[in-house]
Amino acid sequence: MEQLFRKLAALDPLHGLTREVMEFYTEGLPPSAQKALERLFQRCPNEALEFTKEMRAISEKVVRKRHARKQARTRDAADPALPVDESPRSGKYLPMRTVLLDGTPAGNDACRQGADALRRALSDAGHAVEAFPLAELPIAPCRGCFACWTASPGRCPFQDASQSVAAAVANARLAVFYADMRFGVWGYELKKALDRMICLISPHFKVGAPTRHARRYPRMPAILSVGWLPAPDPESAEIFGRVVGHNARNMGAPAWRAVVLPGDASWAAHRQLCLDALARLAA
Repeated sequence: MEQLFRKLAALDPLHGLTREVMEFYTEGLPPSAQKALERLFQRCPNEALEFTKEMRAISEKVVRKRHARKQARTRDAADPALPVDESPRSGKYLPMRTVLLDGTPAGNDACRQGADALRRALSDAGHAVEAFPLAELPIAPCRGCFACWTASPGRCPFQDASQSVAAAVANARLAVFYADMRFGVWGYELKKALDRMICLISPHFKVGAPTRHARRYPRMPAILSVGWLPAPDPESAEIFGRVVGHNARNMGAPAWRAVVLPGDASWAAHRQLCLDALARLAA
């Protein structure tokens, strides 16, 4: 590994910046995950190389944005911009850390089209996405024991993939939920995963109108919820919007949006609907 990085350092002018970006992302992982990643790279140099390629692509975006900012300063010399920290660690030029919970049912190619359009919209909008294909992950239904509130606060004691999903959601700036819709609510795969996210909120309540759960963490991600319908259904879409709003308030999300993708629309139309929702969320 170190020999590979030394060669890259000698050949690639962006290697230093790429290493900074890599450290930025890996420092957010738990120590056990960092060690597991290091062991994986030692056993499989090809995986390390692929990871480096992805981080270099982000470094190229950083350089392009730096160049664009310098050009803007040159054009507007009468009102010079204030100095900024251009280090990737500042987060100024890094894409938003986004987690995608993809609840596409296995074998549903039509619903998969919407998921692909959503992923493309996130990429086009500059998001660094960590995706969880829920249909492929071992996630058991919530038992309703509330041990994550009493016995082990903030952590479900039953070991499966939900621990990784919950940690990713808690550390994201934007959480994106996608699945098919049934009667205006989430399909099975995503509903099952979201039920296991109750560990992220406090068991205590905040009195108000209406009464809500208090936050467990000082900052929670914004939420974009994208539902897929096989055909337009205004009533289901209206119910979906209300459900998403209640879920977001309970999770303490600072902002949220709900969008419905009709199955009879094209891939390009799905992508544009997702881009519009992302733009409204950022406004």
